Amino acid sequence: MAASAPSPLEKPLAQEPRPVQSQPLITLAARGLGIQAGSRRLISDLSFELRGGELLSIVGPNGVGKSSLLRSLTQARSIAAGQWTLEGIPLRQMAPATMARKVAYMPQHSELNFPLAVSEVVALGLWPHRGYLEQHPQHWVHHCLGLTEMTWAANIPYTQLSGGERQRVQLARALAQVLAAGGPQGRLLLLDEPTASLDPKHSLHILKLIQSFCQQGLSCIWVVHDLNLALRFATHSLLLSPHQPPCYGTAEEVLSVKRLSQAFECEFSLHTFGNNQKGLITG
Repeated sequence: MAASAPSPLEKPLAQEPRPVQSQPLITLAARGLGIQAGSRRLISDLSFELRGGELLSIVGPNGVGKSSLLRSLTQARSIAAGQWTLEGIPLRQMAPATMARKVAYMPQHSELNFPLAVSEVVALGLWPHRGYLEQHPQHWVHHCLGLTEMTWAANIPYTQLSGGERQRVQLARALAQVLAAGGPQGRLLLLDEPTASLDPKHSLHILKLIQSFCQQGLSCIWVVHDLNLALRFATHSLLLSPHQPPCYGTAEEVLSVKRLSQAFECEFSLHTFGNNQKGLITG
C-alpha cells in the first residue's frame, strides 16, 4: 500500500536564521597617532579601536610614552599627528563638559594638599553630572567608596591617608564619574598604574572590580608594569617599544615571550601553574 503524502503539518519546519550578534560599538579609536616629547618622537602611526567591554593594558619599558599616550586622551598632552575619536567624534571637537560625562581619568600621582574629607574628594567626580543625577550625590559617594573598600575613611582628611589608600579614593572618584549618569555602558575609564602602591589583596580586588564593570559594557585603558596582571585581566594589550612599531591585539597575542623579550631586552618564559593560570618569568 503506497504511503500517503505527508500533511503540510508533518513537514519539518524550516529553522529561522539566528540573529547575527553585532559587535559592541566602538567607544574609542586612534587614527595614525603620533606622540612627541620635545624633539623626541615617542609613538608613531598608532591606530587601534576600543569597543565596549574591552580592557586594554598598555605595557612597555620605561620612557616609551605609555603615560603620555594616556594623557593625550585627556588633552593634557597635545598629539603630534593623527587624532582620537570618541564615539566617532574627534576629541578636538568635543566640548570638555561632554567629554567629562563620558570619560574619567585616574593619574599615576594625584597631588592634593588641601585637607578635604575623603567623601569630598570622591564627590569631585560627580561635578560633570550636576543637574543630570537621578539619585542624591551622597548615594554615589557612599557606593563608590564601598566599591573600593574605603567607606570607613569617608570623614577623614584625604591628606592623612597612605599612598595606597589615596589611590583607592581616587579610583572611587573616577568610578563615580563614569557610573553616576547611566551606568558603565558606553563610558571610558583611563587608569595610569592604579595598583602601583597597593598590596596584593587590594590589587586583585581593584582589578576584579574593573573587570566586572567591563563585563557590563565599560571600556578601560590601563597603564601597567606588572605583565602578569596584564596577562590575567586584560582582554587586549598595546605593547610600546623603543625599537619596534606599536603592537596591538588580544592580550594573549601581544604578551608573547618573543615580543616581550624583544621589547624589554631580557629573556621571558611562560609557565602554567596548577590552577591553569599562566605566568611570565624573567631570567
